[in-house]
This record gives sequence, C-alpha cells and structure tokens, in this order.
Amino acid sequence: MEEEFYSIEHDGPFQECSRCSASLIEGQPYQINKAWRAGECIFEYAFCAVCRDALLAEFSEESKGNLLNHQEQHMRDGSKGTEECAFCGSGRPGIANQDFTTTALCERNEVLDSLLICFTCQAGMHELLSQQTKDVRRRFFEEVPGVPPDWEVWKPDESEIHQVTAPMNQPIPLRPTVPVGALAILGVPQG
Repeated sequence: MEEEFYSIEHDGPFQECSRCSASLIEGQPYQINKAWRAGECIFEYAFCAVCRDALLAEFSEESKGNLLNHQEQHMRDGSKGTEECAFCGSGRPGIANQDFTTTALCERNEVLDSLLICFTCQAGMHELLSQQTKDVRRRFFEEVPGVPPDWEVWKPDESEIHQVTAPMNQPIPLRPTVPVGALAILGVPQG
C-alpha cells in the first residue's frame, strides 16, 4: 500500500474500521478517505464495506442518483490516481495549497483504485445533494474525530462553483449503483 494512504494517527496502514473497529486486513473491501488542507492531511477515516454501505444508505435516492449521473458524465478517462483531479484534471502540484480529498478502495493492504477530487469539483458536487443528504454529512462531521471547527462553516461564493466538462470515465468498482463521489463528498466542507 502506498504510504499516502497510511493512517497519520497510527503511523502505518489502517488496521480497523474507523466506525465499528472491524479488522480491515481480513479480506473485506474497505475505503480510505483523507481530507487535505495546504498540503497536510487534516482528517482521515477508513470504513469497512458494511459501514460504508450503511452510511450511503442514509443518503437520499435523489442525491445518490445525482452523484452517479455526475460521475458517469464527468469523471475523466485515464485519470492518474491521486496525481490529478478525477473530474477536471487539475494536477496535484497546482492545487497543493488548496483543500482536496483523496479516496482509495482497498482490500487487505492493497489499493485497488484511488482518486483525488479538488476543492472546486467537490463544491460543484455538493450542489447536487438534497437537504436530507446534507444533514447526513453534518452528523457525519460531528462523529469523525479531528474535523477542524471551520470545516462546517465554509460557504463557497458563486465564482467557486462550476460545472465540470471533462470526458467520461469508468466508475471505480465500489458497487455498480454507488457513486464513488458519494463517500468522497463527506471529505469536503459543507456548503
């Protein structure tokens, strides 16, 4: 596993689910999300498939549909993992001093797929969420340790929200009907 997806808190690979403490090295798929600000990881979590799916089940059908459609229409072909935004193609060096998230789908200690979503693209994705899903996000931020106090109060201005026009890509294999952006959207400030 790439060190980028090591737990900062535990100084090595994640060993257990951040929500239920189930072992992550028993072969069950899991997902790691990290939120970055000014080049530093400011909070992180790893969810086993059961906890990930339980959290996504709380999202409204409207939000899941909107995120899946957005992913199918705008995720870029041939995106380079966490080296560039999976939607707009902004390179990591160019956004290193901005907020962004990285996500990895893992099994045991192997990264099966990974992506980066820049601040601007996540702000646009946030606009696709229903109020029900925004409430799920708010409660999620209250439960996850280490979320900075200002993460909840961020409000994008009109110039920061845009429509992504990059070409389509295949979704990473979380589940055929679950958009990868659905859990990644939990890593950005609430708009």
